[in-house]
Amino acid sequence: MIKRILVPLDVSPFAEAVTNTACQVAVRYGAEVNCLTILDAPSMEHGQIVHKGRLGSDRLTDDIARDEQEASDRLSVVEAKFQAHCEEMNVPCSVLEDRGVPAKSIVKMAYYYDLVVMGMHSFFRFETNEGEDDTLAKVLAHSVTPMLCVPEEAPTGFENVCVIVDDSPDAARANCQFARFAKAYAPKITIATSGEDSDSLDTVVRATMYLKAQGFTNIAKPAHFSDPIK
Repeated sequence: MIKRILVPLDVSPFAEAVTNTACQVAVRYGAEVNCLTILDAPSMEHGQIVHKGRLGSDRLTDDIARDEQEASDRLSVVEAKFQAHCEEMNVPCSVLEDRGVPAKSIVKMAYYYDLVVMGMHSFFRFETNEGEDDTLAKVLAHSVTPMLCVPEEAPTGFENVCVIVDDSPDAARANCQFARFAKAYAPKITIATSGEDSDSLDTVVRATMYLKAQGFTNIAKPAHFSDPIK
């Protein structure tokens, strides 16, 4: 059952799609949604020190404070849009703020949530990095909480789903987490594998049996990728 959804937000165009998707899921499950914004103070301080050195510490401190205030102002705009969208969809929500390394903050906070919704690209280090950063990759690698990553244009539902399986513990865990999330949507499911041996086919059969036991009835004929999945 999904009752608490964590929504880490940056200042990218993905923020709107992430918020919208999280609210859709919350409405479906009767869940609360909490936004998390992170001020990447360590990177900002390091950047100023590298750029200006340690001389003139008073001026350096003033510059760091100015940069942090500018970043905080931008995050405040994101938070206000998040709250307005949640109120419009009548979804219980709150705003959480943190200082530190974004990936670490998200992973630690996610311990206490049923689902984390993020954009397919992350820009949490916008204060010091003009482009995409590695926050999403690090969260995916270390989070124990199921993740839902959405494109810039928010999906309107989850009617068609491809579940890729192999015989690894990670794939088995993902299959279980998917069943927990998708039950309320009753999607059409295609189970796919890249293996051709009997073990791979057995894995597909076991995954199909598991999903059927969870109440999924619209499962298409298994698909096969001739090339290894990357």
